[in-house]
Amino acid sequence: MRLIGLAIRWAVPLVGLLALILGAFDAPMRGEPPLGSVFSRAETVVRATGVEPAGVVDGRQRFDAVVDVSWPPGSEATARLRGVVRQDPATSPEQAESLLAPYSPGARVAVRVADGLPWVDRTDWFALLWTVGAVLLGGLLLVVGLQLATANKD
Repeated sequence: MRLIGLAIRWAVPLVGLLALILGAFDAPMRGEPPLGSVFSRAETVVRATGVEPAGVVDGRQRFDAVVDVSWPPGSEATARLRGVVRQDPATSPEQAESLLAPYSPGARVAVRVADGLPWVDRTDWFALLWTVGAVLLGGLLLVVGLQLATANKD
């Protein structure tokens, strides 16, 4: 019985520590673009834009908006800009074309760099809030759990 009480006593701080570790150490890879790319930005030139078929889903043709940029910046080589379409691909070519409005060929754009590849420069708010929430809740559980686990029993 004492062993079960000991396990229960230390469960809360261990869950807090786990949430803190998962929230903090996995954060740079979480999100689209990855949260770790917030400190790695570059400016490049749009080379080409277009709409490509993305396949058929539930009997409906889907389309992807694609943007090719000079990568690495200043070179003649190109790379596909990641994260242009965030959720589901568009259901019509016109809808996909509307996503390309900020990316006219020849325009200079700011991009984020993650794993050496260019990403759209935006913040994934869900990933950011999940990370902050996990770290704060994990820290709170850890501190309160340690206080309760080490408190004297009367």
